[in-house]
Amino acid sequence: MLERKWPEKYNTFGQVRWTGRIYGKGIAVDLPSIGGRVYQGVWGTAPFQYLYGSSSTLWSITLMPEWYLIIGMFAALFTLTLGWGPAILAGTGLTLAIALPAAQAGMNAARAKLSHFYKGREVFRSRITIFTLHLLQPLARLVGRIGGGLTPWRRRATRIRPKFLPSQMKMWRDRWEPPETTLRDLYTQLRSSGAVSRPGSDYDSWDLEIRGGLFGKSRLLLGVEDHPPGKQLLRYRIYPTYSLLLPLVLTPFAILSLVAGFSGAWLSSITSGTITFFIAINALIDSAFANGTFREFLKRAGAA
Repeated sequence: MLERKWPEKYNTFGQVRWTGRIYGKGIAVDLPSIGGRVYQGVWGTAPFQYLYGSSSTLWSITLMPEWYLIIGMFAALFTLTLGWGPAILAGTGLTLAIALPAAQAGMNAARAKLSHFYKGREVFRSRITIFTLHLLQPLARLVGRIGGGLTPWRRRATRIRPKFLPSQMKMWRDRWEPPETTLRDLYTQLRSSGAVSRPGSDYDSWDLEIRGGLFGKSRLLLGVEDHPPGKQLLRYRIYPTYSLLLPLVLTPFAILSLVAGFSGAWLSSITSGTITFFIAINALIDSAFANGTFREFLKRAGAA
């Protein structure tokens, strides 16, 4: 519900773009926090301790519910390579993917403060329970997110006639209007329709973006020609683009398919190739629906 109301506050995985934290006991920490850190400022110039905690590091990605999907991907790669050389690489990746959250769960279980009434075996059992709960918590969140339809691969763009190729549209306007007002109105209409859109930042070379899904999206660039007296020619450029996550997911399966084919492991080759094909097609469809959404709303505004 919150994601539908404020889509710009959520990333590709459906995680909220929030860098804060809830204070209190039992906060899960990542591996670099072992031993703790002392805030001292640059060259030790800070006179007092900082009020806020340090920001999370890249290691905290293993605390995400979606990390279990990465474990599943490595497990699939390992299964497909059983019986020949690449199984060593896939097995190593699977081991690391499992070991990282297990290590962080163990660290958090060891840091947990228990009641002084716990003695001997009670302490051991309590820490094992805490360790298990730290492992199960992201998995339970993942099950809940999938059950609620918040899957990373869900399609975000509206079901409008898809457009796979880049395109340009034009619109003549007899009244003058600032370009930012035109873009703001289009952005408001897109949000009202349920499309996950966002404006470009200060350094982006595009004006609006629609996220079609996990891998595919579309971007729009507006150019304005002013004509006297107070008339404008609007030129829109719409083109598909793809997430940096796409090659990271496609490359292992594509390489595995080729290597398996040259090695004569046809089952692994066909299976990996099929997975690669469906991921690529899904990315194309995501971006095509996002392209189509831009075109549909511009047509409603009078562009052609």
